[in-house]
Amino acid sequence: MSLRINQNVSAMQGHYYMQMNEATFNRQIERLSSGLRINRAADDPAGLVISEKYRAQVDGLSQAINNAKDGIGMVQTAEGALDEATKLLRSMRNLALHAANLGPNDTAAIQADQDQITSEIESLTRIAERTKFGSKTLLDGSLGLDGTATDSNVAFVSGSSNTKAGTYTIDNVTAAKQGVAKTDTLMYTNETQTGDGVATTSSGAGTITIQNNDPSISVNRTFTIAAGSTLSDIAAQITADSTMAEAGFSATAAGDDITLASSRTSDDWFITVTNNGSGLDTIMGGFGGGGTVSIGTAAVDATTAGTIKFGSAENLFIKDTGSGNVAQVSITTDDTISAALTKVQNALTAKNINVTAAFDSSSHKLTFTNGQYGSTSTIEFMHSGENRNSNLGIDATATYVDLAGGGLYGGSDGANVSGDINSQAATGSGTTLTLNLTGNDADGLSVSVTGTAAGDRGQITVSNNNLTFQVGAFAGQTVSTQIGSVKSTALGTGTGTGTASVANIDVTTATGAQDAIAVLDEAISEISTMRGKLGSFQKDVLESTVNNLGVAKTNLSSSESLIRDADMAQEMLTFSKAQILQQTGMAMLAQANSAPQQIMSLFRG
Repeated sequence: MSLRINQNVSAMQGHYYMQMNEATFNRQIERLSSGLRINRAADDPAGLVISEKYRAQVDGLSQAINNAKDGIGMVQTAEGALDEATKLLRSMRNLALHAANLGPNDTAAIQADQDQITSEIESLTRIAERTKFGSKTLLDGSLGLDGTATDSNVAFVSGSSNTKAGTYTIDNVTAAKQGVAKTDTLMYTNETQTGDGVATTSSGAGTITIQNNDPSISVNRTFTIAAGSTLSDIAAQITADSTMAEAGFSATAAGDDITLASSRTSDDWFITVTNNGSGLDTIMGGFGGGGTVSIGTAAVDATTAGTIKFGSAENLFIKDTGSGNVAQVSITTDDTISAALTKVQNALTAKNINVTAAFDSSSHKLTFTNGQYGSTSTIEFMHSGENRNSNLGIDATATYVDLAGGGLYGGSDGANVSGDINSQAATGSGTTLTLNLTGNDADGLSVSVTGTAAGDRGQITVSNNNLTFQVGAFAGQTVSTQIGSVKSTALGTGTGTGTASVANIDVTTATGAQDAIAVLDEAISEISTMRGKLGSFQKDVLESTVNNLGVAKTNLSSSESLIRDADMAQEMLTFSKAQILQQTGMAMLAQANSAPQQIMSLFRG
């Protein structure tokens, strides 16, 4: 055994390990107290870097979840106000339907309907201006795309997430049209034309031609009159002709006169008398003396419509395929045109069918104008009348014609508006133009174009104030949505025959009441679409984001815990070991320190 005094190596070794055990013991105390494996960078430099990134991401996810929940609150606030706006529109629609019921209503009742509609329009405006989330107004059109036009016949409708702010030109416009159908039954009074001839017989042979240009029945008949024929002979010869009978044409003789008459008279009927000088012209002298004469010279127009009757009965069927409602009207030859119009309009109103009936004095027919613009609609038209099969009706043989595209009996087809947006061909639907062109700044932009003028319609300036929500832990992880305007001036634009929007609904006239129904239907559809989009955004984006971020936060926290948190069982084992080693180290250091004292025994020996 080597005994040294200056260098007690055993004690030095015992002290070294005791310090090491003490460091381990202190570290385990720290870990067990904090629950963390990494309390300072020196514990695990690489692990600290990774875990700090994870921690920042977890904190970001927590904030993103809160952001999405704030967004849900905002959307729910807007959607609740939109629900109330829909209730107001439905109430206005019921009032418009009541005002359109012209039969029992008087002026005071209709004015009461208008007064209540005006009050509800004001309520709609208050909703648009006062619905707020924090300091932001939600429904005035300031939170999304909005547009202003230089032409009064152009209005901003909507845009998409691809639509950028900017100024766009609306040009090369062809206006939308409403489809018109007509009955084939002509409407005239029974009119006659009487000759003033002085002879009672024909002294010579000749011919009489009776002709018309009626657009429904074309007649051109020539009768050979034998020499010596009496007026009665001539009248009987004409009346016995089947073609003339079908045309409602007849002739009668009385005294020195012969009377020609037609139940379908028009200004296009005329008679030609030939073989002048043979005596026939003397008999027919009152009809032109060898020339022509018109039957039915009295003008037929709207001012005399109340006294004009149908030439034949008419059965009308007008169907709204959207609702399945059918207005059926039977018109008889005893009905005046004004009475027939009342029958038709009452039937249309009762079935809530957006069609306007009128009398066209130029064609002498009833016309039916589609309340919708465009080449397609839900309104179909059918009738049975003169020259139509009598079995036409609502049965297996029935054939309806789309009122927007039928052009029936001299009517005209409806047409969608056409034109360019941002110098690119846009798609027309009714009065709405929409540009669908990926990559174009105006992609998704829809505008309403009204009026009848063709050509350029000026410019529309679009501003983009979309709502943007930060729903991720990193930059750029945002979602956006739009909340449109429920101002009365922005709803139902471009519908009806004269009403521009909900703001100027006027149900005090028959046309205004019908227009109001169409405008309010469009406004209800617009708000329903808005609510649907907001609901989809809430459910499919915000609520889905909350759920997804919650899962991501849990998994990321688990990964961060594996790196940074202490395994308490493992740390306790290490702590116990360090504690025992510390105690034994102290004992061994004491032994090592006492070992040099053995040198004193050498001096005593």
